[in-house]
Amino acid sequence: YPNTSTQTIEFGKNLLDLSQSIDMGTFATAIIPLGAELETRPIEQLRAYLTIEEVNNNKNYIQSDEAVAEYGYIATTVTWDDITDATVLLERAQLYLTATQFENVCLEVSAVDMHYLNPNIETINILDQIRVISAPHGMNRLFSVTSLTIVMNDPGASTFTLGSKVQR
Repeated sequence: YPNTSTQTIEFGKNLLDLSQSIDMGTFATAIIPLGAELETRPIEQLRAYLTIEEVNNNKNYIQSDEAVAEYGYIATTVTWDDITDATVLLERAQLYLTATQFENVCLEVSAVDMHYLNPNIETINILDQIRVISAPHGMNRLFSVTSLTIVMNDPGASTFTLGSKVQR
């Protein structure tokens, strides 16, 4: 352990219900990524930072369209002082938007373990790492299975706790 399950829990596929505990202090549907501070400043009195505009169609932000539609436009700035390349900054920002910001999330999900419908699919076990994909939440990341309840005669009634409790 931990085993990374080949099965996924996916919105519109086997995810039936989802409740989440999100630290709303870090949750965003759009981010403005900033890299290292630039040595040359367009305005001498203001600090300037590397942005993604040159590699992102002249936009200095990225967003999850599905999450914006669900939760509205919640923007924040995230800085990576060590990044000096705009392409790398864009990649890091995309990873942050879909995965990193969900590190302090606990999901309570009702989902079908597809193994009970097809024995060739790997079953979900306690302590497994499992990928959760939910476009409406802008989420695509691995979570640890910290608790599970399997209802043998009703696979759709199975519940899983994924991730750890939000730290406050």
